[in-house]
Parts: sequence; C-alpha cells; structure tokens
Amino acid sequence: MKKNITVLAAALALVMVFALLPFSALKAGAKTDEQTRTVPTGYNAHDYNECAAFLELTDAYGTKNGTKLSSSYNVNDPSTWGTSYGPDEDWNYTDVPCFSWYDNGSELMLRRVCVESCNLCGDLDLSGCTALNFVHCPVNQLTGLDVSGCAELVYLSCYGNSFAELNVSGCAALIELDCASTGITELDVSDCTALMTLSCQINELTALDVSHCAALSYLHCEHNHLTSLNLSGCANLYMVFCFENELTELDLSEASELERLICYTNNLTELNLSANPMLTYLDATGNHLRQLRLSGSGSLPLDSVSAEGRGAFDCEIVFTASDVLMHAFPNSGEEFLGWYNENGERLSAGTTFTGAYNGESTIIARFSSNAVVPGSGDIDGDGSTTVTDAIIALRIAMGITSADPEQIEAGDMNGDGAIGVNDAIIILRMAMGI
Repeated sequence: MKKNITVLAAALALVMVFALLPFSALKAGAKTDEQTRTVPTGYNAHDYNECAAFLELTDAYGTKNGTKLSSSYNVNDPSTWGTSYGPDEDWNYTDVPCFSWYDNGSELMLRRVCVESCNLCGDLDLSGCTALNFVHCPVNQLTGLDVSGCAELVYLSCYGNSFAELNVSGCAALIELDCASTGITELDVSDCTALMTLSCQINELTALDVSHCAALSYLHCEHNHLTSLNLSGCANLYMVFCFENELTELDLSEASELERLICYTNNLTELNLSANPMLTYLDATGNHLRQLRLSGSGSLPLDSVSAEGRGAFDCEIVFTASDVLMHAFPNSGEEFLGWYNENGERLSAGTTFTGAYNGESTIIARFSSNAVVPGSGDIDGDGSTTVTDAIIALRIAMGITSADPEQIEAGDMNGDGAIGVNDAIIILRMAMGI
C-alpha cells in the first residue's frame, strides 16, 4: 500500500511539472527558435536571422517557406535554401540562389533575394539588411514587405502579392520599384531620392507624392483611385501613365522633359501642357476638358483647345504626326455647334474631330442650348451677341472668312440672304447697346 502511494505521488508530481510547461513544449520535437536556429559560422547574425525567420513561416497546410524553395532545406545551412528562376547580376534569366551573400572581409552579408513565383507566404522583413541591393519576390502570397533601412538597395520588384504594408523608408539608393498589383492603400517614397522608375499601378492608392524623387523618369500609377498626384520637382519625367484614376487636376509645369502623357479616364477639366516642349503623345480621352493649353508643346503649333458654351471635349494628339482626335460632349439638353478656329471659321460640324492638323493655333468647341436664331447676330453661337460676332461678320463681308449656312442665318440682319458690311455694323451696335 505504501509503495502504491509513493508511485501515485510521483505520478502527480510529474503531471504538475507537465502542467507548468508551455503547450508548445508538449508537442513532439517542438523547440524554441534559439534551439532550432544557430547562426552559421561567418554569417552576419542580423541578416541570417531575418531570412531564417521568414523561411520558418508556415502556410495553412503547415508547409514552411524554406521547404517550398528546397526539398533539402535546413534552416541552419543557407546553402540548402534553394534556387529560383530569375535575373542574375547581368539580367540574364536563369537559376539563381534564392538568397545570395556578400563577403565584406569579415562576415557574409545578405546581398540578393530572388524568389519569383515560389508560393511563399507571410511577411518578409528584411529591414536593416544594410548590404542588400536586390530584391525580386513577385507573384507570391506575401502579406507584407519591410526593406526599411536597406541603404544599398537599388532594385525592388514585389508585384503580384497582397500587402497590408510596404515599407521602403531609408532606401535612398533605390532606383527601380515595382509594387504593382499588391493591394497597397498608401506608398511613401519620400526617402527614395534616387528613384528613376516607379510602377505602382493596379492598387488602391488615393494619393501619391513623388515630389522628393527628382530623378524620376518613368511613372506608372494607372488603375488606382488617385485624387491627388504631386509631381512637383520632377524635372526629369519622361513618361507618365496615370489613366483610370479620379484626378481633377494635374500639374506638369516642372516636367520639362516629358514626352508621353497618358491620362485618359480621369475627371480633368483643364490641362496645361505649355511647359512641356518635348511632348510627342497625349491621350486625354475620357475626360471632360474645358481648356487645353499647348503653347510651346511638341512640334505642333497648336496653342489651345477650349470649349465655349455648355459642354466639354477630350482629345488624343500625336504631335510628331500632327494627328489630332477630339470628341465633343454637349451637356444634357445642349447642342454642339461645331469646331471653330480663332477667326470664327467652322472646321467641322461633327462631334468627332479627326485627321491631320491644318495649322490653326486655336480650336474652339462651341456649344449652345438653343438653335440658331435668324437675325440674332450671334454668329459664333455662344448664346449672346458680342463684338466678336461683329468682327466675324466683317471678316465674312470682306471675303476673309467663309460662312456656313447657320452663320449666315444668324448674321443676316437686313434679310438679303448674305452677310455684308451693314450687317456687321448692326451687330456691332447691338453688342455695344447703341
């Protein structure tokens, strides 16, 4: 009996010991991180631990990221961390190490990460890896990426993931960033002063400020929800793709090197490109412009396109070929009167103006809510009789400008079927209230 009591007491003591242990310690083979990871000889401890922590993450099926990269994966041996098909240092696509290391003379520092389309999951934290200069991790299942403090990082491609956050603070050497299709809602590139190419399209951004990126040449920010785009200080911009956003204004006054602007399907009503003499192509279709200023832009001697009356227009212009495509959009209940030059000559009556540009410095899309009123004197169809109508009438009377039937009907004040000098005088008196 006494022996049984002793055994029972020992069993109870053992149960109490196990009760005090963490649940994870009861699992077969379970060990703490310190027990499972040992920094290999010669490796920088910070860089190794950042990589190892990520490789030890598991997906919903319990599979480690490291195992997805190599069937012989051993967290304590970086040489077993696998290879991936991607760009080498000469930009030739081949099998390269997923994690490459740089010998700085005293230890091995993380230099390159290349893990494209490897089905990796979780947050990749590479912050503070000061020798890291190349990260290529597109098309995975990453939920976050932190490369803050990576002062030598020059290239980062992480498109095709699903991020809650992307941190590139302190990346002053970063030249190219591709974070398209990652679902990010904000992006701070204020520290990326060397950035030349930014691709952040197909995301959930509502504002983007690249004013600190003076070297920026290529900007892809299309397919977002941008209502604000700050391009000040970007004198080296060559190409801007900002279509399918919600922009109401776009200031390109400092982008003197701009050659291509694709800004279709926004909410722009005015666009001033007079400071962009290198412009070769513009697509501003899908906007409702009231004013387009082009003086000094490209090789096209067209100074401006504007809307008069209640309506708007959009346009696509190939400056090098003098090819212009414009669409007029009258407001509901309004009438489009035609495309006119600065002399009041109608260039086209259709809502679509297309073809080669003929040399006009000004093109006006005219709209009116009323049909032509015979003898009203409103030759330009803007809804009122002004000195401009009198000048147009005089030019018609002198044979300098031709008139279409609607203009003759509006400007024939004495009913003789034509517009003469007397009609011009009558229109002038009307305009002056005499």
